[in-house]
Amino acid sequence: MSDPESLDPRSSGSETAGDADQPGFGPDFEFQLESAWSRVVVIGLALAVIATIGVGASTSTAVFGPFNTDWEGTSDLREQLEDDHHGEFELARDASAYGGYSAETVAFVVAPSQPYDDSSGEAVRRFVDRGGTLVVFENGATHGESLLEAVDATARIDGQLVRDEHRHADGPLLPTATAATDHELTDDTAKVTLNHASAIALEAETRGETDAEMGGETSAEGWDDRDGTVLLETSSFAQFESTSAALPDSKPVATVESVGDGRVVAVSDSSLVINGMVDRADNEAFVEALSADADRVVLDVSHGESLPPLASALITVRASPLLQAGVGIATILALGLSTSQRIRNAGRALQRRFVDATADADNSGVHQ
Repeated sequence: MSDPESLDPRSSGSETAGDADQPGFGPDFEFQLESAWSRVVVIGLALAVIATIGVGASTSTAVFGPFNTDWEGTSDLREQLEDDHHGEFELARDASAYGGYSAETVAFVVAPSQPYDDSSGEAVRRFVDRGGTLVVFENGATHGESLLEAVDATARIDGQLVRDEHRHADGPLLPTATAATDHELTDDTAKVTLNHASAIALEAETRGETDAEMGGETSAEGWDDRDGTVLLETSSFAQFESTSAALPDSKPVATVESVGDGRVVAVSDSSLVINGMVDRADNEAFVEALSADADRVVLDVSHGESLPPLASALITVRASPLLQAGVGIATILALGLSTSQRIRNAGRALQRRFVDATADADNSGVHQ
């Protein structure tokens, strides 16, 4: 005969309920735990994908790119200019933007990968004629020279690499350069470090006697009085790598000249402002001096590689007050809808808890 106690439904139900109430037991709890971990994994993967897409959309691998954070990019230059000029800095994505710049603007152009056509060159030339300052970093490997020609500057980039066996940083192709004369642009610059630099050459039509005197070499002497001012020059031990048999002499690597009511600064080393070089020696001080008195500073990327999508979108929004207002309104609406949804969800959760509590109370009354 069965034990009477085993047939008591209240006893059996009580034990079952007790087991079910113990945390960590039962198939439902295990299923919920599995489901929770699955959600965590999915959310983690989603966040990783979003982060990867975000980084890819906001950074670049283009050499000299202002959003390239590697050693050959110019993101440090962009950030330095932004920090120094507190909101008076912008990236110019089209040469037509030069039409709106004042005479107190300084525009930087670093190793453009595409040549400036007649229309673009004319826009920059008019900017300089009005009194603007143009700074071109070019070592002869890209298209900065086409811009120097377009704005009627006399400075030209020789294109040959300069080496210095005696005055250099980490090797002969990283020569150092010092101020060639007293000038406001080099007052705080004792020595800059170059990286596979070239030299500033005279325009072909005006070289004549100077070239003959220097044995075919471009030197700081002779350029200075004829066409402008040499700002920086190498030591007298410098030579062109392709003509090592020639006598060493100082090479001009940065010059400034008046064009119209403005001025043009030519620097024959694009790498002077890359992330791996801009903070070496007095490179940063030289860059700061170039735009110290500017009301606005522009980094011209109109003839470089395409900007990352997210960076380009942000620039577009910043340039348009209407778009800024639209984004602001959309953000407020999204936050409002999100908050309303959370309130509704919280209300539903409270309602479910009330219903469950009422049901538990009813069930408890039945078993008593």
